[in-house]
Amino acid sequence: IPHAVIRKSPDNGVTWTTVDDNFGGPFYQIGRVITHDSSGNVYVPEARASIPNWIVKKSADNGSTWTILDGYVLGGSVPEDMIVDSLGNFFVTGVSGTPNTWTIRKSADSGVTWVTVDFYQLPGGTYSWGWGLTEDLLGNIYSSSSSYDGTHYNSVVRQSTDHGVTWNNVDIFNYSPTGGTG
Repeated sequence: IPHAVIRKSPDNGVTWTTVDDNFGGPFYQIGRVITHDSSGNVYVPEARASIPNWIVKKSADNGSTWTILDGYVLGGSVPEDMIVDSLGNFFVTGVSGTPNTWTIRKSADSGVTWVTVDFYQLPGGTYSWGWGLTEDLLGNIYSSSSSYDGTHYNSVVRQSTDHGVTWNNVDIFNYSPTGGTG
């Protein structure tokens, strides 16, 4: 049964131990990224087949114990990336809903409460999947996706200049239906 396992190394990768592997049963678990905050807490966004689909887990004790901070329920939800910005806000991007829609969730209070700050689909689109997040030196947040607008496959970058309050497209690169550039 596929599931997420969190392992850590106390000696720069020479040896490894499993610190989280409690996902028994017929459920898939997907965890693709690990991040941390300035206090040393560790966070892992994960997708799972059970409800809630999209979760964010936190460990405050080097992985010995984990608590769920966000349990987002919207069919087919998969978180892909997470960052903690320079103000301490948490951002997670991925996909949720039907059709698959690019989703960005934010917590401004260390993960206690979460809101969806961007739920985006290209006009005419049938899917849009958030893949990455980053912050530049000016504090702008960027998220990248792969999207389909009904005709072309696209790589889209969205930007927030106000720490996630509003989002705008800053780049859309179209691919032709045959795989070349459009």
